Amino acid sequence: MRSVLRGVAVCSLVACAPPRADDALEPNDDRDSATLLSPGVAVKGRANEHDADVFAVQAAADSRIVFVAADRGLERCPKFQVHDPGGVELVGQPVTGACEAASGETRLIPGALLQDLGDAVSIEVPAARAGAYFLTIMEDGGEDSVAPLSWDYEVTATLGP
Repeated sequence: MRSVLRGVAVCSLVACAPPRADDALEPNDDRDSATLLSPGVAVKGRANEHDADVFAVQAAADSRIVFVAADRGLERCPKFQVHDPGGVELVGQPVTGACEAASGETRLIPGALLQDLGDAVSIEVPAARAGAYFLTIMEDGGEDSVAPLSWDYEVTATLGP
């Protein structure tokens, strides 16, 4: 009987804490519906758990792209992926159900850099070929989360040599 009551309490908590509303950029859940970023122009978004946000920026061959995702509130458990125009992963962090990335969990190609700046995350990647590069932002949840987590952010892309 005790486990039945606990199940009812959890269901009550879930019902009281529905997922947060999506941002105005939706749907931008995959590369086909990615939000296009203009270099140097910040875009505000919300990453909801189980709902990826995908952004694209056009880059010239042999350049560098720096994405900065600044914290604007809520739980802040983001994971990131960056893919080149051919779909090759340049940066990858799997969604694991844990807020902190485990050692060795982040995949980076040579020349890529991911830095936690405290109030923002910076991701720098080489753009070997011309075309659209895709940044995916995912909100990872805690294994013990009763309600889905969300993260409000502001993302900017800059291009350089």
